[in-house]
Amino acid sequence: MIKQDTNSVFKEIWQKIFQTGGTRIYTQILGILTLSITAKVLGPEGRGEIASVITIVGGFATILHLSMGQVVIYISAKEKNMDWFTDAFYNLVFILIILSIIGYVSFILMLLFFNHSFGHVRGLALILAMIMLPFMVWEQYGGNLILAIDRIDISNKYNIIGKTIGFLFLIAVYTLFGLNVYTALLSIIIGQVIISSGGFIVLYKITNGPFRISYSWIKNILGQGLKLHLNTMFAFLLSGTDILMLNLFSNLDDVGYYQFGAQITQSVLILPAVVSSIMYGKVSTIGPNDSWPYHKKIIKQIFFMLLIIILFLYFTAHWWIPIIAGNSFKPSIILFKYQIFTVLGLSISTMMAPQWISRGYFTAISSLAIISGLLNVGLNYFLIQKIGVLGAVYSTLFISFTSLGINGIMYIIFNKTNKVSI
Repeated sequence: MIKQDTNSVFKEIWQKIFQTGGTRIYTQILGILTLSITAKVLGPEGRGEIASVITIVGGFATILHLSMGQVVIYISAKEKNMDWFTDAFYNLVFILIILSIIGYVSFILMLLFFNHSFGHVRGLALILAMIMLPFMVWEQYGGNLILAIDRIDISNKYNIIGKTIGFLFLIAVYTLFGLNVYTALLSIIIGQVIISSGGFIVLYKITNGPFRISYSWIKNILGQGLKLHLNTMFAFLLSGTDILMLNLFSNLDDVGYYQFGAQITQSVLILPAVVSSIMYGKVSTIGPNDSWPYHKKIIKQIFFMLLIIILFLYFTAHWWIPIIAGNSFKPSIILFKYQIFTVLGLSISTMMAPQWISRGYFTAISSLAIISGLLNVGLNYFLIQKIGVLGAVYSTLFISFTSLGINGIMYIIFNKTNKVSI
């Protein structure tokens, strides 16, 4: 009977991976088609500007959300029913309103007095992209609420709707009027608004009770979130520093070349991202210890699949990159051949995250993230100015392999503390 239950749980996890993976593959295909169209029409400079403004807005959102959405996973893992959900939803909505106001005021002040800090991007493109700020923050809050109640299907549904409508808008504008940086940004904004708003409406319907604000609840989650937020901010430094520093110290062409490879690399990371999403729901419902036997087996299977994908993309890059992006992106080929190997460390880090979070290792996560983030900033700062865009690639590779080593150690530790096997 135990064996049957074990097989049933493992089968359920893989079914969710296939369902969610199908959604992510579909949205990634749309993303690659969008990348191909915008790369061929706007060129490296146009793609570089889009990447830069999206990264800047993402930076604002990362600083603002204070990691309170991730703490929801920790809270839900300790609860045996859904009594926590209504308080979590309404208080996070209240927090979102306050943080959005703070974010916009900060942005206006920076635009007025420190606009040089935004590098080569145009002010109008940046202002347009900032529309997404509250929606990006809510995606972090709402996304984690969805994971905490193990309803990944909600995210799947609105990701498909939002990405499809955004892509169709891009095609319509391109066909009727021609494409520029602003219309390309508008298609991204439309998709983001639909994804965040759709999930919001569904979550609101799940609430049980009137709108209420609990300052003690906010104080508690804020305290927990701040412990974790250093990790989140330095994680952004790991993923966003390269784009921001290339924008400041190099040029938009280099940003475009680099971001092309980075986006393809992110497409490969959909598998570990899906595993992470599914396992967040699983650790919330059965706990980190009981979920670990399934978790570690899936990690090994996914990692082997990624190795095959990495080698295939590495040896065929010279063929498919010009097809997707055009000959103007040929400089991306050598960059991508390095970038693709960052998947090794990034994938393990992504798949192990639910175990770190659900076990409450907030301080440890933050400490490691601070060290890694500072290293990445330092390496990018010196290497980009010395050797250009390759400096950003080398920095990311170094951090990725460091993460691979650290998470490999934690994998061994979790194995020793969990003797149950499947």
